Amino acid sequence: MSKHNKDIVVANAPVSYGAFEVTIGFDPNVPDGDAILDEVSAASYAGIDLGPVGYLGSTEQLGAKLAQRGLGLAGAYLELPYADPDA
Repeated sequence: MSKHNKDIVVANAPVSYGAFEVTIGFDPNVPDGDAILDEVSAASYAGIDLGPVGYLGSTEQLGAKLAQRGLGLAGAYLELPYADPDA
């Protein structure tokens, strides 16, 4: 028996819902972090990327929010200044 798990699991990310540093707080159609966590869980994804810093919750809250929905953490998020020509 192989010690490698052959199951494929798929994660999602807040950016799939339009949530990134340029839209959060500016676009009223972007759902909040809790709504996205609920949607990702309801769609049976195994995990989620963090999205912009603090979007899915504080360091103290995040683990509980993920566990409550049966989600794992799939990756981090790095904000790059693409929208800022001076950067």
